[in-house]
Amino acid sequence: MPHQFVITIPVADRPLQLRRCLQSLVTLCDNFPPQSAPQLLLADDSAPEGRAAIAAIAAEFNRPELIVEYFGPQQQLELLQQLQPNTAQQLHSLLGTAVAIEAGHKGASLTRNLLYLRLWQLQATLLEPLFLFIDSDESFHADIDYFGHYERLFTQTDSVVATGKVDGDPPVSPAVMARSLLTDLTAILTGMSQLSATDGCQFHTEATYHGDDGGYHDMASLFGLTPKRFERGDFHCRLQGEHSHFEALLALCQPLNHFFDGEHPTRITPRSRLAVDKSIQPARTVYTGNYIVNRQGLRHAIPFAALKLRMAGPTLGRLLKAELGHRFVTLNLPLHHHRTTAKLARAEFRPGIEHRSHHIDISGEFERQFWGDVMLFSVEALSRLAPALRGLSGKTIESVVTSTQQQFEHHYQTNLTAIEQQSRALRQQLTQPHAWWHHADHNAIVPLMAQFLDHIEYNFGDRSQNSALISNASHSARLAELIDAIERYPTEQLLWQQALSEL
Repeated sequence: MPHQFVITIPVADRPLQLRRCLQSLVTLCDNFPPQSAPQLLLADDSAPEGRAAIAAIAAEFNRPELIVEYFGPQQQLELLQQLQPNTAQQLHSLLGTAVAIEAGHKGASLTRNLLYLRLWQLQATLLEPLFLFIDSDESFHADIDYFGHYERLFTQTDSVVATGKVDGDPPVSPAVMARSLLTDLTAILTGMSQLSATDGCQFHTEATYHGDDGGYHDMASLFGLTPKRFERGDFHCRLQGEHSHFEALLALCQPLNHFFDGEHPTRITPRSRLAVDKSIQPARTVYTGNYIVNRQGLRHAIPFAALKLRMAGPTLGRLLKAELGHRFVTLNLPLHHHRTTAKLARAEFRPGIEHRSHHIDISGEFERQFWGDVMLFSVEALSRLAPALRGLSGKTIESVVTSTQQQFEHHYQTNLTAIEQQSRALRQQLTQPHAWWHHADHNAIVPLMAQFLDHIEYNFGDRSQNSALISNASHSARLAELIDAIERYPTEQLLWQQALSEL
């Protein structure tokens, strides 16, 4: 019996990115049509003024070969009201509140959990359903038969949850990529200084960065990865046709501020060509923008959703690894990740990142990243003691979370210090008076990179809001929130099963 596919996309004020994503889905369905028409659920978490645009896109793409359901705030509230009042109230940390749903921007994890409930309703009417979760800032590769590969995986194995990855822009926050980018820019500028500005560009050797070593992440070693050191020759210019070193460096510098929306210009992950059937292996991380579950997988809600932390996927993944073992797998079915749009030259909407008149502020995202890391590594440590976090004493939880917070305070402070030193050194290198980028014909480089370094200093310098956050982390109310959330986790999982039974 073939599976029926339901694709879900949580979206918040991203009509341009959503349209690009859906166009790629239509192309996929044309190239590799599944045996039955897939369904698509668009879960809208936009602000009130942005909802009409998302609803219009849902209507536009609805067709016999792709059945689209708009799952907006009103539909989410109606679903929540189908639960017993006591159940809904006790699950506010997984599902949100009526006030949060009506306001919008409640967060992707809460929205996905509401999608889980809607999918649980639908699954009773579907034959062998599979539920694919993707993000609006991604697109399908037109030459990959995703449906066919997932059909074989779930037919031939007992997998419950499977996750792909992403290529293109990294799946992590700029909060943990600044040092790696500064290291790369320093190597590139050093190399460029030894060349003629007007000579033909020599940076067109085959790209050496493969993205599998976490090289974009400043603290990759914490995840068991060892990034390759970036050398001058690792720079891969993406300009086409004849051009000079000046033009190559200018093309690199012009979009540097896209970094604060999540791009990493020197660490773009290429697509892996590893055969899908040879890539299947046990997983430990869910890529929340690219994973698929069967009916049983809907029983595993995204934990700690109301905290709106980053690293929700890795945290869920550690719990799934402990509970599902070999039935939680990863495989090479990547989606392409686009953080920005060409029309806006920035992301449409990204919580925690504010583009202001004189600077870009990522303090909201930085805070979510820091505490998301603390939650992830606390859960990983605690799941080794108790796989489903059951039976842990409050004292044990508090001890592990507090210790983890202290460790990450050190990791982040060390990283901030390194960023500040590298930023200062790169600015000094940029201002060397005899460098060719100070020549009148080539001086467009300096203001672009100087502005980027200003934004770096604003966000990562010793007087930045993010530096203050790390210095005061041990006194933050967030610490108590994390401890309380982990203590409540086993009870919430039981309540989640209760909620499913009420629909």
